[in-house]
Amino acid sequence: MTDFFEQQEKSRKATVGLLLLYIFSVVATCLLLHLSLCAVFSYGSSEGQGFQMEKFLEYVLMPEIALATMGITSLIIFLSSLYKITQLRAGGSAVAEELGGREVTNGTQDAMERRLLNVVEEMAIASGITMPRVFVLDGEHGMNAFAAGFSSKDAAIAVTRGLLEVVKRDELQAVIGHEFSHVLNGDMRLNIWLVGVLHGIFALTILGRVLIEIGLRSSSRSSSSSRKNNNPLAILALVGLVSWIVGLVGFFFGRLIQSGISRQREFLADASAVQFTRNPQGLAQALKLIGAAGSDLASPNTSEVSHMLFASGLNSLFATHPPINSRIQRLDPFFNGDFSESRIALDTRRSELARAISGAAGSDASTSQEDLNPLKQLHPTVSIPGLEDEDASAVGALFSMAWLSQADRETLRTVPAAIGCICGCLLSTDESVRERQMGMLPRLSFNDALVRQWVESWAERIRERTVSEKRQLCELAVMGLRNEPLDLRERLAKSVEALSSADDQIEPFEFAVGCMIRRRLLPDESLEASRRPPMPPKQMINEIVDVLSVIALYGAKEGRSIRPALEAGVQRLLPFIGAVPIRTIPEMVDAQKLDRSLRQLEALAPLLKREFMQACEIIIMHDGEMTEIEETFLFAIADAIDALSWNAKLAKKQSA
Repeated sequence: MTDFFEQQEKSRKATVGLLLLYIFSVVATCLLLHLSLCAVFSYGSSEGQGFQMEKFLEYVLMPEIALATMGITSLIIFLSSLYKITQLRAGGSAVAEELGGREVTNGTQDAMERRLLNVVEEMAIASGITMPRVFVLDGEHGMNAFAAGFSSKDAAIAVTRGLLEVVKRDELQAVIGHEFSHVLNGDMRLNIWLVGVLHGIFALTILGRVLIEIGLRSSSRSSSSSRKNNNPLAILALVGLVSWIVGLVGFFFGRLIQSGISRQREFLADASAVQFTRNPQGLAQALKLIGAAGSDLASPNTSEVSHMLFASGLNSLFATHPPINSRIQRLDPFFNGDFSESRIALDTRRSELARAISGAAGSDASTSQEDLNPLKQLHPTVSIPGLEDEDASAVGALFSMAWLSQADRETLRTVPAAIGCICGCLLSTDESVRERQMGMLPRLSFNDALVRQWVESWAERIRERTVSEKRQLCELAVMGLRNEPLDLRERLAKSVEALSSADDQIEPFEFAVGCMIRRRLLPDESLEASRRPPMPPKQMINEIVDVLSVIALYGAKEGRSIRPALEAGVQRLLPFIGAVPIRTIPEMVDAQKLDRSLRQLEALAPLLKREFMQACEIIIMHDGEMTEIEETFLFAIADAIDALSWNAKLAKKQSA
């Protein structure tokens, strides 16, 4: 089984290694350019005598020239890389938009896009990751997809129109699972660094091209006598040529680095996708279709992001992906490299899509209903009665909410129903507390009759649902509110806090929902916290003990002391934080203090997050069991500190 914490740590170390390699490549590129320019200068100053070694060595060893050439070169590379990385700090959406992506919103009427949103939602809930923004590359007919961003909080997933129109649901689920594994493995930050590194080195070739054009244009206007006397503008063109060549050399080795790193992580992502979906044939079939159809993208920016894609986005010497045959054979050992059957399947699906569209337009009256059936999940322009059934029957192990109809899921993407669902899940079973909570709604600026109706409706519907199902339902509702005005999201956060504290205490489920609202809907320091470098655990001992104390307090059974459980959890972290005396144990939960501590713990390194979550489990399991409420609370803790792998519930079950 994939250890995502370990992969995140490896990715983090690979990023550090890449930074060191980047520094080395910059130094090597600067030195090569310095030597090349010194050769040009020595030739240009020799007044017809050709290249002179003495002049060359003199220029090479002259500090002023060395500082000028190497300093300017390194500055150009560094600033270009910094510019590109800063540009991409807007998140994965910046990458998707650069490639011509269009965001898929909750109100989409395209059946294929609704199915895409459903699959991404299911994967987000199954893995415990914040729902990424979803994009479609409408102008791309090749079959491909990618995930981009600095962290799970600013991630985006994009698929091409060519992929969306052809794949079936289980194949799409496998592709999205592959992309989610890149999020869990920590590959996205590494990918952003690779883009920045390559852009910085490639900037020399751009500069060289500009200098060549300036030199040649200006030199052509000069007199022939001027050209014979070492025209400085001609030398400028030569300097540009040298810069262009050196930039290409640096870019060549940079692409080799990019390709080597990317190929290994693609195999890992394939294995992780199978781990998520438990369906190797879904991924194998998707890869076979791509092998038959091709995955090239038309965007001129493809080369920069080729290592992020699901399959190779261009034909190139520097393959960023393993051969597609090798990827398929790891999933289907009997595959012999023949894509003929996949081409037939591809042609069949495309022709069925064309007939369905033609029939919807009324231009082919002979198209039978039977002909349209295979495309119930694909047709983008007509009402598809079978889509709801197809979604309800195909969610499988990833999504334990098959009881929720497609109509309900669409309703949760509207503001009144989403707010009503979240508030309804927080209503107490105690009638007096429940009455107090309903009385709070007008003061919380949710006095709309429709919202109150939805609150009561959802409260009744979820009465018999488990804590886990209610948490997943709230996740779906929150996903539908991400793009609403900040004022509404802030009011919702205050409402959740007020409803949760109506009985003067915060229960684990209430804390989990509040944490979910703050992390998903409110702009705060959590995004920047996910981007800052890891901190040593010894600098966060107080926060660690505070959180473990709350877990022990929530997990304690009536009449049992919480100290032994807390001490067992702290003992697990002894190698990392040293001996920590436990002086006082809180009598009740301070939700605000807990939230502040969790924000600090986001800065733990991935492997230390794994150790911390294991310490939490030890405390909860000290009495021999983990209730659903306790598990929900641990999900909230893992979500708060960005311990993504623990949130991968499917992976957790497989490890049992």
